[in-house]
Amino acid sequence: MIEYKKTNINTIGAIAILFAVTIVGIITWFLYQHTVELLTQNLRDRLIAISQTAATEFEEKDLQNLKVEQDWRKPEWAKVVNQLKRIRLNNDNILFAYIVRKSDLDPSKIEFVADSHSINPYAKIDLNGDGLINDADLLQWPGQSYEDPPIEIFDAYNHSMTSKELIQDQWGVEIVGYSPIKN
Repeated sequence: MIEYKKTNINTIGAIAILFAVTIVGIITWFLYQHTVELLTQNLRDRLIAISQTAATEFEEKDLQNLKVEQDWRKPEWAKVVNQLKRIRLNNDNILFAYIVRKSDLDPSKIEFVADSHSINPYAKIDLNGDGLINDADLLQWPGQSYEDPPIEIFDAYNHSMTSKELIQDQWGVEIVGYSPIKN
């Protein structure tokens, strides 16, 4: 008579199944991470292309005429804001389009030149779509200080780039594309 322990076969089978599930899980996680990286790089490339194309649409003389708060009443303001608005509306998933520059008084500070939502910088609109109109919905005017800009914004004066990390703020989670506007 031959006896075998059924529990040994059951244990070996359970270990084999656990091993297979673990391998499938690791492969799935690797493929997921790879797909996320590819999609993120695709998004970064798209943002750079949009921002580079957009940077060519502005005339230096228009931007030079937008330095102080009262300049929002100038015709150049409407021209630049409407150009930014077209860029935002003609490209899927672009939430904001704006132009900033280093402050003439302090090059370590950034100030707004124009923003695609700010044809009237004193309008009361629900910019972030939360059902409330508050400080998160503040619109920009020429020369307004950009409080706490991302540090990479200074690198963007030299070359086109995107934010290194996802940025989370009161408007959501986003990647920012930058391109310098040159003469």
